[in-house]
Formats: sequence, structure tokens, C-alpha cells
Amino acid sequence: MAKVCIDSRVLTANLDAVLRDVGACGAVLRADVSAHVCPELRQRIAKHGISRFAVGAVPDAVTLADEDTKSVLVTRPAAAGDFDLLRMDHSPNIRLTIDHFVQAERISQAAVATGTEFSVVIDIDTGDGSTGIRPGTDACELALGANRLGGIRVTGLHTWVPRDGDVQHSTQALGHTMQLLTSADVGCDHIGISCRPNALVDAVAPVVTEISFDAFLDPRIAAPDAVTSMGVPTQPAIWIEAEVISRPSLDRAVLNIGDQLLRSRERIVWLPDLPGTRIRSCGADYCVVEVSHQAANLRIGDHVRIAPEDPTGTILRSTSPNIVWY
Repeated sequence: MAKVCIDSRVLTANLDAVLRDVGACGAVLRADVSAHVCPELRQRIAKHGISRFAVGAVPDAVTLADEDTKSVLVTRPAAAGDFDLLRMDHSPNIRLTIDHFVQAERISQAAVATGTEFSVVIDIDTGDGSTGIRPGTDACELALGANRLGGIRVTGLHTWVPRDGDVQHSTQALGHTMQLLTSADVGCDHIGISCRPNALVDAVAPVVTEISFDAFLDPRIAAPDAVTSMGVPTQPAIWIEAEVISRPSLDRAVLNIGDQLLRSRERIVWLPDLPGTRIRSCGADYCVVEVSHQAANLRIGDHVRIAPEDPTGTILRSTSPNIVWY
């Protein structure tokens, strides 16, 4: 059975680095996690002074709210069936995003049915190309329409910074849209961006009040010299120890990973002395990797360490993950 290993020293160094960068731009950090992340990891993040969390789905937000987490942002529009999970006591702690009027209507129906009011932020697309309405007039019209419904109060904006995009462009689009909303007497107490590992916050405009970040397990956050000065080894904060169970050919190996440890296919991984290893396919409890010629001596029964290029994609789906802390 594979096990997931987390280096608490690297995790601490990365949290320090992100908090320092976010604080420098005058914003508040919102840790981007999910309910299926091991509770201990989430608790350690909270003990580091981070009290706000972001998730991608309503069920994860409900789980956190039930654990008395006070501020949870759902960064993606909710599915239709998710609104049945919302209760009156969730409304002070959960903030929902919308990018279409139909979503606003569904939230309104759920709010009216429970006799409460939910805070809603308008999700705008500033180049990520996933969710989000067009910034500017379209976003403003959606906010005005949502505010006319019962049980909804628009309180701000949110955007995903493109993976290889311009942070400054995203924040400028937020600022322009915020001006339109303010002119229309729509509240804007929350202006948030969600960043990925290579979209750091050095170009964030003062208009941004919150930054959601999900790469605490990524060693690239902390500068190499900072990691060295703290005595932290230059390795990822998270990796998977797996067993080779088959070698169908010299360029392929099948690993026992267990419990769907890897969420994404075609993700570049590296092993200690085997650079260039790539995931070819991933099943419920196995992973087929393409290995370089340097892996000729890899044998069935060998135990290897896998560290994805984007460690935030390596999140356990198991409710009782086999986690080892170092």
C-alpha cells in the first residue's frame, strides 16, 4: 500500500513565504483546500494563523462550515443538487460565487426555503477561460439582477488568475468592474483572486482584499536561499512512496498507488534518480509511468518516491489517508 509523506518543515517554510508575499500587498490569505484533504493538514494550516479557506465545491464548504470554520469561499459555481445541502446556519460562514443568473435563482430558492440570506460574489473571467462572466458591464448587470432576488446579497467579485497569465491584468479588470458596481450601489467588501503556483502576488493591485492560494506543498514558493537558511531539505513538501508491481517494458513501470492518490493524468513526475518520468495513465489503485533509460534497473518490488510537478494535484480522496509526517 502506498503512503503519502509530508515534510512539515517545508510546509512551514512555504506557508511563511506565502503569508509574507500576501501581507506585503495588503491582502488577506485564504487557504485553498478541499474537504478531502487530510484533516491534520488543514488543521496545521489553521494553526499557522490562516482562518479563511476556499474550496471548489459546496459539499466541501458545508463540511468546513460544520466544523465551525467561520469563512469559506466556494470558488466555482455550484451544481444544482448542491443547494439542498445548505442550511440556515451555513449562511454566515459560506460565500458562493456565480457567473450566470440561473445560479442566482437557485441560490435564491434555497435561501428563501431556509429563511436566510447568502452572500454571493460575482465570478469574472480575466483570461483563465474556465468559469466567470465577462468583466465590466456584463458582471455589473448580473450583480444588479441577483440583488433583486430574495435571499441574496452581492458582496464582491472573484477571479481566477490565468495559469500563465498576467496578475496585473486580472486585478485591473477587477478594479474596473468594482467601480461599476460601486457606482450602482452594489457592495464590494470582498475582492478576491485565486492564484496558482506560478502566479505569485508581486503584481497585485491594492484593490484586492483576499488572495486564495493552493500551493503550500510546492517547494518552488520559498526561495532556495530561504529554504537553505532554515535548514530545510530541497525536496517537495509532499511525495508518494509507491511499489513497482509490473515492468511491461523498459520504458514502462506500473506502480501501486492506492486510493486514487493522483487526480490528474499526463502529469510530469520525478523520482530521486529518474528525471523525466511521466504518468501515462492512472486507475483507482495503480499508476502507469513512462520512465527514462536511466530506469533500466528499476525492478518489481522496488519502492520509489513520486513527486508531482504540481503537488497541489496530489490530494488524497480517501477519507482515512495513510499520511506520514516528517
